Amino acid sequence: MGYPAAVIGIQCRISSSRLPCKALLEIADTTIIGMCIQRARISGYPVFLLTSNHNEDDLIAESALRHGASGIIRGSLDNVLSRYVTLAEMTSYDYIVRVTADNPLTE
Repeated sequence: MGYPAAVIGIQCRISSSRLPCKALLEIADTTIIGMCIQRARISGYPVFLLTSNHNEDDLIAESALRHGASGIIRGSLDNVLSRYVTLAEMTSYDYIVRVTADNPLTE
C-alpha cells in the first residue's frame, strides 16, 4: 500500500507591505524562495509556486523555475484560495500541502 498522492503549493508574492521582495532575499547560498522549494522537493512530491498574475511577480515565477519548481500557478493577487483551487483543478492529487514562502525552514 503506497502513500496518497500529494502536491505542494507554495504561495508567494512580491508586494508584501512589511517587507517587499522578501522571497528574493539571499539566505545561505540561495534565496528564501529557493530554500523553500529545495526543502519542499526533499519530500519527493511535485512543488508548484502559486503567485499572482501581476507583472511584478514574474521575478518570483522565474526564480521558482530556476530552483526546480514543477510549475507555476498564477491568479488573483487578493484571492490566494483561488490559486489553490486552480492547482486542485489542474492536478489529480489526493492532498495539497500548503506552504508559505516566508518560512524557509519548513521541512
